[in-house]
Amino acid sequence: MHKILLLLASVSILSACATPKPEAVTPFCAEQGGKNAIQKDNLNHEYGVCVLENGFEVNDWEYYQMIHPEMVVAESKCDIKEARKVVGKSNLTDEQIQSITKASIVRRTQSFKPVSLEFRGDRVTVVTNNKNKILKAICG
Repeated sequence: MHKILLLLASVSILSACATPKPEAVTPFCAEQGGKNAIQKDNLNHEYGVCVLENGFEVNDWEYYQMIHPEMVVAESKCDIKEARKVVGKSNLTDEQIQSITKASIVRRTQSFKPVSLEFRGDRVTVVTNNKNKILKAICG
């Protein structure tokens, strides 16, 4: 009986973690007067955006990085503009991605499965399809 209760509690906790409320994603956006939102791309992958007061939408982590560049590790800062250049490319090695983006860490995923949300200025997350084509590249 105790094992069943423990299992049910674990499932409840994990299901709560799987669908974060938009306002819980990054408080920074709200602190700047924006509103957090969760959007889906054409492959149904979820990602966080900050909807600014003027209606402009920006990736929540990229927005934080633009406002707080001092929080980015200076010796290995992922370059947002360069990260966008890898989108659409196929079969790049981690070393090639690091060379282009200036990131010291490459995190790969084929979908937006739960990944850690801590900001790391030295990391680029690349989302690929099953043919290893890069669909998205996000610094942080």
